[in-house]
Amino acid sequence: MEYIERPILKDVIKRKYLDSFDIHFLLECIDDGAGSDMQKNRQKNWKLRDKAIIVLLAMTVMRETALLEINIEDIDFDNKTIKVIDKRHKTHIYKMNETIYNASIDWIDDRKKKLSDKEIDALFISNRKQRLGTKSLVAIVEKYSLEGLGYKISTHKLRAAFCTILYKQTKDIEFVRRAVGNSFIETTQRYVVDDDNAKDEAAFIMEKIFEDFKN
Repeated sequence: MEYIERPILKDVIKRKYLDSFDIHFLLECIDDGAGSDMQKNRQKNWKLRDKAIIVLLAMTVMRETALLEINIEDIDFDNKTIKVIDKRHKTHIYKMNETIYNASIDWIDDRKKKLSDKEIDALFISNRKQRLGTKSLVAIVEKYSLEGLGYKISTHKLRAAFCTILYKQTKDIEFVRRAVGNSFIETTQRYVVDDDNAKDEAAFIMEKIFEDFKN
């Protein structure tokens, strides 16, 4: 046995990477609804919330845990920034491009009506008027991706899509690494922030990509 070499296992799985068209279809699906007519009618009440969620995940590459922890006070509309607490309790400041800004404003206005006199810090709430949980967030992403793309995706897949789209636009893996906040390029390469300038520039690159669909 000592003369037999260990076989080299190669990753032969063909992975599907989302592109800007996929994200566009996903956002369109939120407007149209998913599932039966009854389900679509229920979704109308939460369309602005769901759209804000998908826009934030697709255009800022924040993790789902960070998104769920955002409070209203973390949003600075004057400077168009969102403060999030990410992995290892590290604070990140994300710049809001116009798409993020408008989606956030629309949802917050709708959120006020839904909460009425109830006080709650969470930006994203459930239909029970509590902070949205991980299971509900996963269900939202899976529901619209199944309807719009024909298969379910995870929130992590949106993070990977951000990296792929940004790299195709810039051809600069180091820039993508800084924008995403990975410590090592090798980690970023698996998808294809510690630099606020990269985050800002990335936000507006993503904005330009999605603006193209409106024209």
